[in-house]
Amino acid sequence: MPGWVKPALAGGVGVLLLAGGLIGAVLGSGAGPDDEGPAAPETSTPAFPLDAPLVVDDLVRGQVSESSGPSAGQRIVQADYTDGEDTVVFILSWPEPDVAEFVLNAGIEAAAETEARSGRFCGISEDTGESACGEVIDEVGVLLVSVSEQSETAIGETLDRFKEEIGQ
Repeated sequence: MPGWVKPALAGGVGVLLLAGGLIGAVLGSGAGPDDEGPAAPETSTPAFPLDAPLVVDDLVRGQVSESSGPSAGQRIVQADYTDGEDTVVFILSWPEPDVAEFVLNAGIEAAAETEARSGRFCGISEDTGESACGEVIDEVGVLLVSVSEQSETAIGETLDRFKEEIGQ
């Protein structure tokens, strides 16, 4: 073997080890030269279960349906409730990043925020002609629509009780 092969081979191995060490250090730290840190992971599941409660006060759950929405990966749960006198529909939808858009897409006309920065929008349902109120909690839209005649205040208070039942 010629005398120059051993030093060239040793130099080549040294360069590879040095390059490997630098690459490993950059990858191991989680940051590259233009990186400001690790990216936030995308949420592939809702922050809490999309489960309609069995009972809320005197309102007893009836039919429940689960479907996919028009957006990719969107899940919608809808449940009917009655106490023998009043009837409401409770809807959970995920993902919903914007409350105003959520209630608009749900067919709530003349929706307006009930109090400044409250995050709750109420209006009239196109489907029932009655009061409806909705919010977005951790990208989960929660909406309560009255089927029987009830005031916006009553629907808002009932929505609060539904939120308590789902742990929100």
